[in-house]
Amino acid sequence: MKNIFIILVSFVIFSCEKKEKSYEELEAEVLSDVLPDIIHNYTSFIHLLPPPPEAIDSSNYSIKQIRLIEKNQDSIFKAFLIRREEYINSIKILAKQNKKLKIGMMNYLISNDIEDRNEFIELDEERLISESELLKSTLDIKLIERDSIAAKGEFFDDSEINGILLGVSRVSFNKEKNMAYFEIYRFLNSKPDIVIAKKVNNKWVLREYDNGFGLPLVFP
Repeated sequence: MKNIFIILVSFVIFSCEKKEKSYEELEAEVLSDVLPDIIHNYTSFIHLLPPPPEAIDSSNYSIKQIRLIEKNQDSIFKAFLIRREEYINSIKILAKQNKKLKIGMMNYLISNDIEDRNEFIELDEERLISESELLKSTLDIKLIERDSIAAKGEFFDDSEINGILLGVSRVSFNKEKNMAYFEIYRFLNSKPDIVIAKKVNNKWVLREYDNGFGLPLVFP
């Protein structure tokens, strides 16, 4: 009787270990693992911008005075670039600490539009995603109703989400399900950013990132 009990327990444990994850679980796993690596690219710098320079009326200033004003404005801009870089680095650090960085994400994963990526299967169906699916991410993700985002567009404001609001597509996989593809949408870009991830030691890591500006970034 004891041996039968041990066999039954072993069978249950083995079955649980071998249970295949659903497609939706795999999608959420990819987003949870990869978004913290790229979220700093979506921070808002509005609060860091210096006030606009005053118009210079050349009739009221000498050439020397104008050059001094321009030099001062150049210094202000360089200081802004330094502050921006420091802010990006702080976001990178917070993103890897558990639930220290809160971001906003649309509550629907929309269809993706794969171009020249035949290894991935295009998904033309959208789906509702829940916050419970993303609990394993280090990010604290607040899902925002699609209708409320659509109503305000790029002027959507929420003090909780640090100015970071994403629209994300469905995740597509290759046949072996060890490579993943998804898109991220910004209000100001006509095309989405492209994100490709690979599975390494049971974790999804960034493989390629293309925001449409210059060459795609490819990681080892």
